[in-house]
Amino acid sequence: MARRPALRARIQGFGTLGRTNDLGHQTESRMGPAFFGQLVTGPRRKLKYDAAVLFGLNHNTPTTTVRFELEYETN
Repeated sequence: MARRPALRARIQGFGTLGRTNDLGHQTESRMGPAFFGQLVTGPRRKLKYDAAVLFGLNHNTPTTTVRFELEYETN
């Protein structure tokens, strides 16, 4: 069985469409490098993680956003 790399690099982006009665205005958009991985901690158990540094793409979005997510899965 082929092993997946412990850490994978990707591009991640998030955005909003704005309020439904004012579509396209007051939107937020951010994009940047992200890293994803997982560690097998036992039979049918794993720890998944991802982190990103996202940069604002318009004036309504913060200049920089740092995010991190940690997830523990059991089956």
